[in-house]
Amino acid sequence: MYRLLKRLERAFYSEALLVSVVLETWRAEVSRSARSIVVVPNGVDLQRFRDLDDLAREVLDPDRLSFLDDHFIVLYPGNLGKMQETMAFLKAAEYIGRVDNGEIQFVFLGEGLEKEELMSWVDQQKLRNCQFWDPVPSGTVPAIIQHSDIGIVGLKSKLRAYDGGVPSKVYEYLAGDLDVVACLQGELPRDLLESNKFFVFDNADIEGIAKKILELRSVGKKTQTSMALLEKMSRTRHFERLWSAMQAQVERSS
Repeated sequence: MYRLLKRLERAFYSEALLVSVVLETWRAEVSRSARSIVVVPNGVDLQRFRDLDDLAREVLDPDRLSFLDDHFIVLYPGNLGKMQETMAFLKAAEYIGRVDNGEIQFVFLGEGLEKEELMSWVDQQKLRNCQFWDPVPSGTVPAIIQHSDIGIVGLKSKLRAYDGGVPSKVYEYLAGDLDVVACLQGELPRDLLESNKFFVFDNADIEGIAKKILELRSVGKKTQTSMALLEKMSRTRHFERLWSAMQAQVERSS
């Protein structure tokens, strides 16, 4: 069945005028069959991060909104599944709990196959700085990001196919001026690494993750993401790149 599906996949690639991929590392795999390839990385719709005060009051009950505003929030909104590196951040929360009085709170907003197991681990460790909230519509996540301080994201180290990949939520965090603490592998975009808002750790470096979060907390005030970086990660800009590639391919084939 696998071989049949691979042949079918390659047939689709060979018939397509243009194939779009999100990672440069995927180009070599697809190029065996595709006639033309364009790399369009993940990005963010910056328009979603404007005028969010009213939206936050609409999607969050007053108690949760107060909770976000009364604590230093380390946020993860998304799937709690087998591909995501969540345990590293829970262990970092455990480390932080030994030196912090509860002001730093980790909020995991979502569902997934591993959610119950992760919640059970938190209960076993008697952690009081980890909250698991039910998911909300994706359109309301920017409002929650606005009331947070750090965004976290990670992929399991064995997922080599995603080396160099940057999940779209990284760009959502940066659009909301959050600092980002990540567990990702591979050659990541230089503009992110040089932004002074994107900090990458090995999945096993629990102490490093925890100390970076404590360091960012000590700074206190969030810094704005540079306009130059925002423009680079704009989904509108990526769409224009894809549209230009599509037009050029249609003209060549006509």
